[in-house]
Amino acid sequence: MPLADRIRDHLGVSFPRINLDGLVPPAPARSQTQPMREREAAAVGGSLTAEEARKVLRATQMEAARARVRASREGTAPYAEFLRLCCDAAGADDGPSVARALDESGSVIVLGRTVFLRPEMGCRLDLRLRVRDWGG
Repeated sequence: MPLADRIRDHLGVSFPRINLDGLVPPAPARSQTQPMREREAAAVGGSLTAEEARKVLRATQMEAARARVRASREGTAPYAEFLRLCCDAAGADDGPSVARALDESGSVIVLGRTVFLRPEMGCRLDLRLRVRDWGG
């Protein structure tokens, strides 16, 4: 059983699905003079705004895509395969933006049409090449 499945079963969480039933419309704008404690108390109420729900959805999509990338046994993959993994995890519409976000966050390294799925392995390989070139 892959690690992601064991974690999902242990936590009882399904990564790509989010329950949005608890969403409420944003509260009407209040003046900046409202005391900080009142704003914090209002935020603790347990409801999410639409923007907060989008952030949670995006984070969930990114984590699902990271789990799929980690589950891949390859160290590198063609960009098309990487994009397919992201689209499988986040959906066809959000897949390309998740792929770009993974690249920008350093979770993967995209060089042309090749994607290094495990950047830490690429760093080790680069270090070995440098040591060898230096004569060490």
